[in-house]
Amino acid sequence: MEHAERSDEAMDVIVVRGGPVGLMTAALLDVAGVRVEVYERGSEPTRQPRGTATHPRTLEVLTMIDAGGGRRISDVLLAQGRRVPDAHCAGLPDLPGYRGPDTPFPFTLTLPQRRTGHAPAAYLDGRGVRYGAEVTGAGQSADEARVQASGAGHTARYLAGADGAHSMVRKAAGIGFHGGVPDQVGWVGDVQLAGPVEHARHHGHQELGHANVVPPGGSAARVYGTHAAGTQLAAGQARRQAEPFTLPGLSATLTGISGTGFGARSPSWLARTCNTGRRDAASLAWNRLPRASAARTHMQRTASRSSRP
Repeated sequence: MEHAERSDEAMDVIVVRGGPVGLMTAALLDVAGVRVEVYERGSEPTRQPRGTATHPRTLEVLTMIDAGGGRRISDVLLAQGRRVPDAHCAGLPDLPGYRGPDTPFPFTLTLPQRRTGHAPAAYLDGRGVRYGAEVTGAGQSADEARVQASGAGHTARYLAGADGAHSMVRKAAGIGFHGGVPDQVGWVGDVQLAGPVEHARHHGHQELGHANVVPPGGSAARVYGTHAAGTQLAAGQARRQAEPFTLPGLSATLTGISGTGFGARSPSWLARTCNTGRRDAASLAWNRLPRASAARTHMQRTASRSSRP
């Protein structure tokens, strides 16, 4: 699918924040012929690696977006990332494989989030992406949604919130964010290793915790896991996620769980994580749902005419 033709009518959707979720939302809406703008408070896309796993169903959705030159966005990411058919997930004792599901992508694609987000941003090619535009207020009337950004007011038929756990859109809409407090603290890092890692490796022990090493999607391998001492924490103890996580700490944790530190060195990113489970009580979108349904139907029909890679 190529960029849809647009008329000069009013904006259909404003998306708040331009991370991977916001940019993908905007790209898919653009494919459906919906007029969309993204408001991102940062002056440029993030350079942090953050998430690295793109799953099969996500890749299937990305086949819907034309990247030019006869390629889809899925083709662009496949050329940059690494295919991992077996990857550890959710503390399960075994490595769940992706070879069984009915999908043309029977693997997890490992790729830093900054590259994943770059693909839809490149598709939008600067159209409707406003960097340095922080949304500070939102509201709605019977006919439209309104935002205040960079000292000016803007309106659209819909407002979509892709602004994370502390979503201003969610709060302004009065949407609940239900869930329990975290009771587990883990860790994650992107590091260079002493030797090559050809396959995902998982080390799990009930008494020690679990550690995972995933082959690099770029120049660094992704390591992550949870030490046993970081589980079943009392209320408030999970605030330890705010404590710094260092390379010596990573090496010691890896060695304690796996029996080796893998020669980890030169970290490009180290962070602590927690397991807070929360969900939105409603979709973070205001206003006219029939039009959104029509856009989705149009997109599905257009996708059915597109060839799969």
